[in-house]
Amino acid sequence: MSGCGFARRGSMGTAPLSLDSIDKEQQEWGAQASAPSRHVAAKHPFWRLGQNIQLKTMLLVSSLAAAFVLLRCYHQLTAVNISGKGSLRSLARLIQVTKDCSSVAVMLPSPFLMKLGDLFLGLCIQEVAALSTLLEDQFDRQKADVLQTAMDAAHELMRVSQQRDNNAQLLHASRLLKFARRLLNPEVKDSPLAKSVRLRMLTELLALQEAALGLIETAVSSALKSLHSKRHATAELINELFEELRRVIYTRRRHVFKSKHLSRHLRRYERGYNRAVMMGIRDIQRLDEEPDTTFEAKLAELRDTKAWIKMPLEKTRRLLLEAAHQKEGHPAKQQELQLIAEAANEMLESIRSEAQRTDMQGMAVPHSWSSVGGASLFTPSSLTRGRTNQASGIYNWSGTDGRRGAVSLGGQGIAHREEMMQGPLGPLSAVPSLQELLEQAQIEEALGGSPWFGIDSDRG
Repeated sequence: MSGCGFARRGSMGTAPLSLDSIDKEQQEWGAQASAPSRHVAAKHPFWRLGQNIQLKTMLLVSSLAAAFVLLRCYHQLTAVNISGKGSLRSLARLIQVTKDCSSVAVMLPSPFLMKLGDLFLGLCIQEVAALSTLLEDQFDRQKADVLQTAMDAAHELMRVSQQRDNNAQLLHASRLLKFARRLLNPEVKDSPLAKSVRLRMLTELLALQEAALGLIETAVSSALKSLHSKRHATAELINELFEELRRVIYTRRRHVFKSKHLSRHLRRYERGYNRAVMMGIRDIQRLDEEPDTTFEAKLAELRDTKAWIKMPLEKTRRLLLEAAHQKEGHPAKQQELQLIAEAANEMLESIRSEAQRTDMQGMAVPHSWSSVGGASLFTPSSLTRGRTNQASGIYNWSGTDGRRGAVSLGGQGIAHREEMMQGPLGPLSAVPSLQELLEQAQIEEALGGSPWFGIDSDRG
């Protein structure tokens, strides 16, 4: 098969390719990448998130592989005869990396689904931007295919993301998409480079991208194995995966921005924003002040894991906890809480009616109850907070003569108590479930702990 297609590792052909051959290989790659196969460690999903989410996530990550495919094809077309070039990895490995990444993404908790999408969308933008400055007009059509695939998938990922209330994250994704759209049609053409300089930069760019791809593949494969053995995504696993991906992707971003030529488009677009999208203006200025580094130093930096300062594990745990709390605001959860609140209020209304009937037996309804009127004691928000509404008069029960006391509903024995009585569910009761609400109310009712206290025992 041709040099841009499937081949055994280390045996890839080196004959130049025609443009028709490149198009053919791209079509074959697209068919392979969209196949439904998955990594062997993820054949059995550990929880269902839906085939739609998995497909859209895979489309997003596949755009990254497309950038590398195009780079390899062009390299074999223009620079294959340069001495010292190592063999290129097969396309099959790229396709497998794409499927591995999608398998990991759909098994992560929802707050990290969009974060993973942002990482790979940013990586695709920075690598395509760097590549386009070297390939110029010859890369326009392929660049459009890659970026359009990435943008379409990102839109779908934003649509299906369960973190719709995370406005900051969605805003950042929107800015990345705008970056990609501007990259489709750069306003300024790149200044031409000498052929020898261009080929040298292309050779180094290829090697750095190959190294980055290998590190990403290792991280994703390790995550899949851990998910297979633990059967759920722990905070430790998520932290380790994301920190390695961030380390590799952000290191590559520094490499791209360090070169004023490779980052020409990115720098110009970044100046149009008040907040950083790919890299802040001040960070770019500091990067320009640093001494230039050699290709070997950049390669070593990619492989050096000790210099990277990881995000604390506790922060990852906190993000997971916050995501769990946000689920309380989900419409389905709010509907569940609404049903609980309605059931509780119906129960209290029944007790209120019973109190009115007891008035016929000489038991006065306390004045404090009238301040409540028809108000509901429970609301969905109060249930979410684990508290009941503190409406006026609910927790301060006073009799007709201003004295405080207690009486059973049946009127069988009246016992005065000189203490502040509480409402039917206790002070600021936590209400975890409707069943507990009913059980607790029944106990309070049986014990005479209802809101109709303060009856004067002298009335007989």
